[in-house]
Amino acid sequence: MKNYFIVLFLFINSLVSAQVFDPISFTNEVKQVEGDTYELIITASIDGAWHLYSQHVGEGGPIPTTFTFEDTKGLKLIGNVKEPEGHTVHDPVFEMQIKFFEQEAIFKQQFRLTNTTVKTINFAVEYMACNDTQCLPPETKNFSVSFNNSAENKEAVKLLDKDTSKKVSEDIATEVNDGGHNDTFSSEDTISNQQSAVKASAQKDSLSRLPTSTVPQSKS
Repeated sequence: MKNYFIVLFLFINSLVSAQVFDPISFTNEVKQVEGDTYELIITASIDGAWHLYSQHVGEGGPIPTTFTFEDTKGLKLIGNVKEPEGHTVHDPVFEMQIKFFEQEAIFKQQFRLTNTTVKTINFAVEYMACNDTQCLPPETKNFSVSFNNSAENKEAVKLLDKDTSKKVSEDIATEVNDGGHNDTFSSEDTISNQQSAVKASAQKDSLSRLPTSTVPQSKS
């Protein structure tokens, strides 16, 4: 109960300044780990002597930093949000051990894609900022982070390669027909004919290099 009144007093004391000042800002990015596994990197920048609390705060303490992710079909979270080491001290105001971050805190959340059409991850972060004399009311911010889905890009490359291969085969068949042949050849026929011609040429060249005495003479 005592801690409750302490927090309430700190909130009231800083209510006016909180309307125009927020010492915590966030930047986000997504990086591919490998395959269909990605990592969301959330960087909290903390002004001056202010600090941000850990996700793990005991009962009766300040508001912990909390991440809530939108349930997106085709996107599966891997484990929980990882946080930096931070500082753990005995707080005389709350009379307990509290972990907090200063200047900068980087949080990481891995996730796996099961649907290649997913290109954003949506989440909210609730937090409270304090310094040595006051705490600001809890704040909640919502984010939607877009990322480059490499799995989808690979599928697009496969389709492009397939279409390109088909176009090359069509061009070969067209060239054969334009060369004066009446029959329509498939790309496989053309390649087979080319291989046969090369083999025949090689055999003829080998025979021409043999000594004259070893070359079979035709009977009259």
